[in-house]
Amino acid sequence: MRRSFLQRHSLVLVVYGMILILMLIGAMNSERFLSLRNLTNVLRQAAYLGTAALGEMLVILTAGIDLSIGSLVKLCVLVSAILMDGNPDNVWMAVILTLGLGLLVGLIHAFLINEFNLSPFVVTFASLFILQGISLTITTKPIGRASRDFLMLYSQKFLGVPIIVYYFIFITLLIMFLLRKTVFGKHIYAIGGNLSVAQLSGIPVKRVRYGVYGLCSVLAASTGLLWLMRMGVGDPVIGKELELNAIIAVVIGGTSLFGGRGTVTFASLFILQGISLTITTKPIGRASRDFLMLYSQKFLGVPIIVYYFIFITLLIMFLLRKTVFGKHIYAIGGNLSVAQLSGIPVKRVRYGVYGLCSVLAASTGLLWLMRMGVGDPVIGKELELNAIIAVVIGGTSLFGGRGTVTGVLGGILLLTFTDNLLVVLGVNQFISGLIKGIIFVAAVALYKQADRARGGFSGP
Repeated sequence: MRRSFLQRHSLVLVVYGMILILMLIGAMNSERFLSLRNLTNVLRQAAYLGTAALGEMLVILTAGIDLSIGSLVKLCVLVSAILMDGNPDNVWMAVILTLGLGLLVGLIHAFLINEFNLSPFVVTFASLFILQGISLTITTKPIGRASRDFLMLYSQKFLGVPIIVYYFIFITLLIMFLLRKTVFGKHIYAIGGNLSVAQLSGIPVKRVRYGVYGLCSVLAASTGLLWLMRMGVGDPVIGKELELNAIIAVVIGGTSLFGGRGTVTFASLFILQGISLTITTKPIGRASRDFLMLYSQKFLGVPIIVYYFIFITLLIMFLLRKTVFGKHIYAIGGNLSVAQLSGIPVKRVRYGVYGLCSVLAASTGLLWLMRMGVGDPVIGKELELNAIIAVVIGGTSLFGGRGTVTGVLGGILLLTFTDNLLVVLGVNQFISGLIKGIIFVAAVALYKQADRARGGFSGP
């Protein structure tokens, strides 16, 4: 029985063991580390990430994901600050409408997933850009303000413990009860365990999705209110990278993400970003004059960089269409089990594609140096998201096995022309994210519809 318990909770025990080690290291280096004041302060800080992470966990348990919670927190902070505007009479109205906004966003996510059979990744990925675009269209600097009574809640304590800590404990126990003791909780686990079996068993999958996505977004909205309580104003920088932090916290805690896949990629994003910002937080170094000149150099009136891009495009096209390696890529994405049974060297192919992907990312870094002339740590911001949008708009399936270079080229040109047109028209640059999100979800919906009509596969 003891062995069974250890097997089921081994990862969680490791996590809490690491926390214990950190506490011991802290205690040995500072007398105040284990003081009640510091521990309650840690718990108060944990409430911000924790509230959002608990909502994310509900979604992930159904084999879904919500990438938009950071952008939703940002929007909710702004909306609540504007509605409150320092007036204590407006507090309840601001709180109710902010939570209502969160609920509405969650229900829209569930509606698109349920009724249009769209991937949760696609829906919430598009929502990330749309909500961020709306927020930054409202303002790019702090706006509105919390009432004095609302602000006082941040520092208010009961029995020496901040009120926010009690709130976080309450939310944690509520979610725990929901998952362990209710039919709704059992349905969440059933859907995440095996969707087909859950549907055949008569579980109301659509209703459960409305519930989990609604709850996830309400908890994100409440996180926005917590941030307003702390900051006192609606600041558009709040919520940055919260969705990724929440996903990391959930996965570290032992919740399965896509059947245990994808955790290394999220961790890598933060590790590489951390290394970059450890090196410098401001522009550093400089390119040589000859290297800089390549950016403006032309041949037959066409920039050298365009020839480079054409060469890379043709090379990848040849790789996918004319080589065994390319056929293996499509086979693995189409059906991993069949590919393994067919003797395809899956591990070697993965080394190849991830290696090529990172080499092309490195060459993109060189192109940016050629353009900027210095090493700037802000370069590459949201590039991974824009790259995914271009790829998906171009017809490449997020589930693998389908996609063409010509399609991706179309997605790249569509996004580039969209950005260029917005600049020419003098449109607010932050609306660009909103438009990209709409284009993204519309493109995926169209591909879904075309798949149903065609019932086929588009190869290389």
